[in-house]
Amino acid sequence: MNLGVVSSCLLARKALCALLASKKEFNVALELDSALDNSELLRKAPPHVLLVDALDPRFEFNNVSQVRKLIPDLRIVLFANDVDEEYEIRAVRAGARGCISRRSQPEVLERALKGVAQGELWVGRRIAARLIGKFAPWRSLEEERSASLTPREWEILGLVANGCRNKNIGARLSISENTVKSHLYTIFKKLRVSTRLGATLHYYQGGKQDDRRFRPVADAGPQPKRVRREPEDSATPPSGQRAA
Repeated sequence: MNLGVVSSCLLARKALCALLASKKEFNVALELDSALDNSELLRKAPPHVLLVDALDPRFEFNNVSQVRKLIPDLRIVLFANDVDEEYEIRAVRAGARGCISRRSQPEVLERALKGVAQGELWVGRRIAARLIGKFAPWRSLEEERSASLTPREWEILGLVANGCRNKNIGARLSISENTVKSHLYTIFKKLRVSTRLGATLHYYQGGKQDDRRFRPVADAGPQPKRVRREPEDSATPPSGQRAA
């Protein structure tokens, strides 16, 4: 996995690069003092994840927004001092895919980078509800889409919202993983979303509008600490099924 590290503080940059380079899964491909000033280099050779030192006195959320406008597919993780819910909201609004506190264990940083590289959004679960309110206001059209889901589709959507992967969903419901993928393709098509995060937001929105739909999923296992999302192609129909 190719990583980029950004910090105008030479010692901080070198320390982060040394830590990440010591892990065989990571290759520090870029070491920059500024992402915005090196946008052309990032465009030509984008890393899987760009770790940005938000402890840097020069750091501004606006810089993240500008870089994302220039390189829309770039996945940015912020390395910050104190990461609270408001900070995570600001980071996501700016275009970052996650935040890591400098007080975190190195293993947490590793998991965050790997998760974001796989398409996940590395934020706390409680942020999901705030994301709904700030970025996904309820509309009657969305309510109609949600109402079109069958009870089985709501059951699967609930498991997705609780952080279960396709294999786990199949095991819990005694169906094949390909059947799960087929259901998810139909769910995503009905909700007009392309990711698990988008589907999860619809699930919690539906729960706010109709308490009958917002209920704990039976035997969903421990609640994950992070809201996970799959890559954008997660809405691709399973093998043998053609898109409309």
